[in-house]
Amino acid sequence: LVAHPHAVTQSVLVMVAAVAGVAHSLTMWVVDKIVQLVAAVVVAALFFSGVASWAMCVITSPQTIKPQLSALLPGAGRGACKSTNFKDHVLNADSGYTVEEYDVPVTGDAWFRVHRVYRKKFCNSAQFIPVLCQHGVLQSSGAFTCTGSNSLALFLADKGYDVWLPNTRGVYMPPQTTNPNFWNYDMVDVARYDFPALIKFVTERTKRKVVYIGHSQGTAPSNTENYYYMS
Repeated sequence: LVAHPHAVTQSVLVMVAAVAGVAHSLTMWVVDKIVQLVAAVVVAALFFSGVASWAMCVITSPQTIKPQLSALLPGAGRGACKSTNFKDHVLNADSGYTVEEYDVPVTGDAWFRVHRVYRKKFCNSAQFIPVLCQHGVLQSSGAFTCTGSNSLALFLADKGYDVWLPNTRGVYMPPQTTNPNFWNYDMVDVARYDFPALIKFVTERTKRKVVYIGHSQGTAPSNTENYYYMS
């Protein structure tokens, strides 16, 4: 070692390089495991999110709106679950709500269904402002009523607002669903035709400006319409 001092330096450098290589390999292994763990968590989250979305779709579908409200609204029994009629169910609830149902024509054979919920005692008040609540993807008007008095639609009705709950075209299945042309539309068509038809329909009946609340995909019609006209 005394005769060859450079050998010591070289040996140290080799040892340092070896340690650095091992540390690097260990670090990469740990990082790789962390990445795998994160990826697994993300995949699991997406899976359970998909399951939850599917469950919400089932829960808020027109076929289950009535059973939901039957369990949540006071006095809503009496065999209401045998029907999927949103209007009849809430009227049978003896809960003080008035419910109306409309089919709004758009273009050609296209149409969509709108539910209206309010309390008659507020009809002549200044607070009786029309509020439109548009549901998100894979949902229906039931998305705003499925938690009973805590739901947005019934909460607003209790506060004196005139609540309108439109259903995206196709939520309520018309007889012509076997016709492929019925499904030949996209969100631009919803913004250009359905959304203006909805606003016109409500304003003509209420003679008031409306407040619009959109959840998730429900925000798209107003935003897309604004973009379309600005373009």
